[in-house]
Amino acid sequence: ASVVYKRQQIECGQAYIDGSLTPPPSKSHSLRAIIAALLAHSPTKIANLSHCDDIKAACDASEKLGAVWRDGVIYPPERFASSARIDCRDSAAALRFFTCLAACLDGRYVLTGSKRLLSRPMDALIKTLSCCGATVDGPAGGEIVVNGPLRPAKGIINIDGLITSQFISGMLLASPLLPSETRIGTKNCISPGYVDMTLRVMSDFGKKVVFNDGFFVAAEGGYHSAGNVSIVADSSAAAFFAVAAAIAGRVKITGLDLSFPQPDSEIFAILASAGAEVVHDGGTIAVCRKTLSRIAVGCDLTPDLAPVAAVAGAFSENGAEILHADRLTTKESDRKKAVMEMICSLGGRAEYKNGSIIVYGGGLKGGFVRTYGDHRIAMSAAVAATACPYKVIIDDGDCVSKSYPEFWRDYRALGGRVY
Repeated sequence: ASVVYKRQQIECGQAYIDGSLTPPPSKSHSLRAIIAALLAHSPTKIANLSHCDDIKAACDASEKLGAVWRDGVIYPPERFASSARIDCRDSAAALRFFTCLAACLDGRYVLTGSKRLLSRPMDALIKTLSCCGATVDGPAGGEIVVNGPLRPAKGIINIDGLITSQFISGMLLASPLLPSETRIGTKNCISPGYVDMTLRVMSDFGKKVVFNDGFFVAAEGGYHSAGNVSIVADSSAAAFFAVAAAIAGRVKITGLDLSFPQPDSEIFAILASAGAEVVHDGGTIAVCRKTLSRIAVGCDLTPDLAPVAAVAGAFSENGAEILHADRLTTKESDRKKAVMEMICSLGGRAEYKNGSIIVYGGGLKGGFVRTYGDHRIAMSAAVAATACPYKVIIDDGDCVSKSYPEFWRDYRALGGRVY
């Protein structure tokens, strides 16, 4: 069965944030490494793997296809299961990546997940796979049924990445299963930084991809095990405490690998541009509270920063503009609505105008936040609480386990107040 969160109301209060933090392992890197290791010719040890709910779903999915996990090592199957039922729970990336993988296999695979997950966009990907020889039905009835194998004409697969770059990443990751050289043509690639991450992981597993008016993936076989892979610390998780420091104290964030492509590393440049004190020292970044000016974030590049950037904007002098905000409507919640509602429920002001969320500065007071089960809304509300004079009540604190199970532990360790 899909994961059902036990809703746990959390009350947070004003606090001075101070200390050091090593963010948890990257969810995005973990998922891509699992897929590559699943398709490799020999076992791979994955160190520092994320333990969040989305990665548990991906590990379970890999086992359904025949992989074995033992002591942090994934042993790929000698032969993939010819049929499987894969529960992706709440993970959109897992659903999209494993749908691409299933389409490249010779078998029948049923993919399912939460009601919200199955309402998220899949049409463009399903159309692409269906045009290339697979049979894909759903998600009517709460599941997607995939019958492969994929046999693209002349080895060409065209994908529209306007809704999400996960369609492109999923096809890239699965392409080594195809019997001949594959050209993946793309248009409207949104969030290209996540495609860069995918290409980096493919390279780490010995699969080079050449870009020349499309991605060309050679046909010399699958992935070669990287032997030992260590997952990098998560810039997306670090972003919450970087903003907490910028509005309510200081934090030293350690263990980051800024050479590894993670789009949400942009939070440090965003805060520095707004006036926060941001000091880089190798893999350590120190952020200290200063008076903030205007915050600007584009959801075409870093959509996951939108909720916490809105909080930073609310405590700035000149507010925030969250550009291309319509992209937020198909996240774990209707995040466009949820972000504006969060700011307003805490005593601030936000509105939608000309494709952007406009957040007005001047501070927040406190109040009740409905998360809609969205982990990034819950964590952003907790960040806001550090600078609010009155309590912030969050309706569902447990939903953070989707990406950051250790969030409340780290929040308290840095001085965050939870009643």
